[in-house]
Amino acid sequence: GGAPRGDASSFVHVFRVTLVRPSARVAWGFSWCAEPYARSGTRLLGAIAPDSPLARWNLWQKIRQRRDLCVTPGDRLLRVDGRWAFHDAEVGRQDGDHARGGSAAAAPTPAGLAGGQMAAQLGCEECLVLEFARPVMRPPLPAPPRLEAWEPTPEAREAAPPMLVVDWGAAAAAQPRALGWALCIHDVDQKLWYVVDGASGASRPLAVHYADVGAFAPEQTAAGLSAGLPRGRLYAACVAVLTERGWSALSGLSRTALLRLDAGAAPSEGAAP
Repeated sequence: GGAPRGDASSFVHVFRVTLVRPSARVAWGFSWCAEPYARSGTRLLGAIAPDSPLARWNLWQKIRQRRDLCVTPGDRLLRVDGRWAFHDAEVGRQDGDHARGGSAAAAPTPAGLAGGQMAAQLGCEECLVLEFARPVMRPPLPAPPRLEAWEPTPEAREAAPPMLVVDWGAAAAAQPRALGWALCIHDVDQKLWYVVDGASGASRPLAVHYADVGAFAPEQTAAGLSAGLPRGRLYAACVAVLTERGWSALSGLSRTALLRLDAGAAPSEGAAP
């Protein structure tokens, strides 16, 4: 409570937890609230055992500064190893005899294949993949940024190549409590996404194996982009804002703009999305 009207929006935060243990005789470390389970079959986390795999997961997320991935009492369990956590489904066998003698589980749903495949690869006694959900308050969606293509004069073409200029000043004016900004670029032609590093201004293909990128400082409201973006393609941009409530979702996409091959190769503006 206490947030000004329009300062936050309600979201459902869904995240995945991967637990590993040395033996099936080591308890995972979770217990469930009895009342909601008896009433509707809903599994809400009740407590976390100290020094358990689940407690170690939380400790590691705090070290990584990813507290949003820490599991807390009250979080709702959605899936186990890629399968829906129905009230009659077993959630993690606690000893080796049960783990070896348990019945085969139902096939994972398509949306949960990643969790099921990971558990199958490491062995059901060693790995457990859980998906949780919790309601959170996050910053509201920022306004879409403005995107334009900029070209140097023919005399300055060697020193300053064509670039895209992204301006999120309108979004920043509505977010006086911003702590930082994230900028993503969408390659409309190739259906690819790029994330822009706030420290270097370089764009990187958006992929899970890349290292973290820096956010833009809260006082910065525009950026010129050239490095890392293939030329001759149509692009659109979107932004997200960081406040004390965390990151917002990405804004809507801007109008499109064409990053030219050279100073006279093609029109500088694409059609509106």
